[in-house]
Amino acid sequence: PLAMQRSATASTMMPAMAEEGPAARGIPPIKPEELRTYRLFFSSLAAAIQSDTIGRAQAEPVLANTQLPRDEVDYIWSICDGDGDGRLRADELAIALHIAAAR
Repeated sequence: PLAMQRSATASTMMPAMAEEGPAARGIPPIKPEELRTYRLFFSSLAAAIQSDTIGRAQAEPVLANTQLPRDEVDYIWSICDGDGDGRLRADELAIALHIAAAR
C-alpha cells in the first residue's frame, strides 16, 4: 500500500519515499487489461458529458466504492491531476483508480 507520511513543513500528506519504487511499496504496474478497463470507464464518463476530461463529480461514484478515507481520495486525485485543473484525462484517471485499488 502507498505509505503516507506527514510533511514536517506542512500539514499535507506526502507519499513515503522509498528507493525501490512504487512496486516495492505495494503498488504494482498497471496491467494492460486493467488499463483497457480504466480507459473504457473513462470513455463512458467522458462521452456522457461530451468532454475529454472528467471532474470529481463524474468519478465520485467509483471513488466512493473504494471505501478509502476522504482525505486519501483527495490526495490521490491531486497527485494524479497533472495540470492542477481539478479534472482528469484518461490516463490520469487510470492512475488514480489503480492507486485507489491498490490501497
